[in-house]
Parts: sequence; C-alpha cells; structure tokens
Amino acid sequence: METIYKQLREKFKPEKVDVLFIGESPPLPKGPLIHYFYNDEEDSPRRFYRKMAYALELKEPKSEGLQEFKNKNMWLTDIFDEPLKKVKPRALENTGYAYP
Repeated sequence: METIYKQLREKFKPEKVDVLFIGESPPLPKGPLIHYFYNDEEDSPRRFYRKMAYALELKEPKSEGLQEFKNKNMWLTDIFDEPLKKVKPRALENTGYAYP
C-alpha cells in the first residue's frame, strides 16, 4: 500500500538524481494537515523545509521551490515511509536502528 508520504515524495522525484538527501522518517501529522517536506499545499512550511530552501536558495512559494528542487535533480527520501512513531518495533528488526 502506497502511503500519502510516498505519493507526495514521488510527485517531485527527478528522472535523474544528482544530489540525494536521506531523512529518518516523515513527521507525525498534527491535526488534519500533513506537515511534510514535499507537501506543496502546505501554507506554512515547517522548519526543515525553510532551512533547506534557504541553504539551496529555492524560490518561494513552496510549490515553486519544490519544483526547482526537482529541476536541480535533488531528491529527499526517508528511510521509513511512515512517521517513526507509527512504525512497529518488529519492522525495525535487522535495520540496525535502536528503537527509543
């Protein structure tokens, strides 16, 4: 089953990846909004996106910045497709990850 996070992420995956960023997992949703790096409909980007956009000099609004990120052949993926708090400890076996 494809997660909403994967759907949002794949929307901005370039055909060729020159720069790959790897995160741990998407953040937990807070209320009805999904505060995620690749959510281009989010009106108030969270700190992680803002810091990346600043460092990479991405355009505003976020939707244009994400398209520019893709056009520069950059991609951010996560080790886990779901927020880590939702991942069952059994799913972490043999990953080397120490579950908190």
